Amino acid sequence: MNLIYQYYIGDEVPQFAKISRFTLSEYADKYGHEYLFSTTQYLPEETHDNWKMGAKFFDIIRVYMDPYFDQYDQVLFADVD
Repeated sequence: MNLIYQYYIGDEVPQFAKISRFTLSEYADKYGHEYLFSTTQYLPEETHDNWKMGAKFFDIIRVYMDPYFDQYDQVLFADVD
């Protein structure tokens, strides 16, 4: 099974991210893939202080750190903008 994964970390999901989310969700449905959109940070806030370059903006590391993703054959991360 394949997954398309997107995330947005912020106060409110902006319109461009909503459009991107809709488009990729439709694509996933059309080709039989699962789709996941997240607005929750994977790493706890205190962990971010230990990372250079502001890792709080790079939650994409969740794809290889979170065992949840191990169930998929392939994972596509698509940026929302």
